[in-house]
Amino acid sequence: MKRYLLLLLLSFSSLAGTTYMKSQFGLIFDSSSINKEVVDMSVCGEKFELLEKVEIGFSKLKLNGKVVYINDMNLSEIKPTCLNEKNKEFFKNLDLTPQEMEYWAQLNEKIITD
Repeated sequence: MKRYLLLLLLSFSSLAGTTYMKSQFGLIFDSSSINKEVVDMSVCGEKFELLEKVEIGFSKLKLNGKVVYINDMNLSEIKPTCLNEKNKEFFKNLDLTPQEMEYWAQLNEKIITD
């Protein structure tokens, strides 16, 4: 019985918890399918509720009450040290527009999937 409970616990351990954006900028998608659409963008250190890991390299997450998907390579179970938090003044002075941040997020997505 104890072995069964341990196996059950281990199998569900990756289904719930907290995860963080570890890339400086990352894209948030509406699904994990090939036809996924970008719905938002995230910055390093943003916290998500992990719902489940999807078999094709994405995690199903909850953010502000909505279900979203992010490439697993952008995520960490440990809160990362981020440029935007470690060097706030430097990051603030970059003065990136939302379009520039999205460009860097798209570039990062391309790098980690190629």
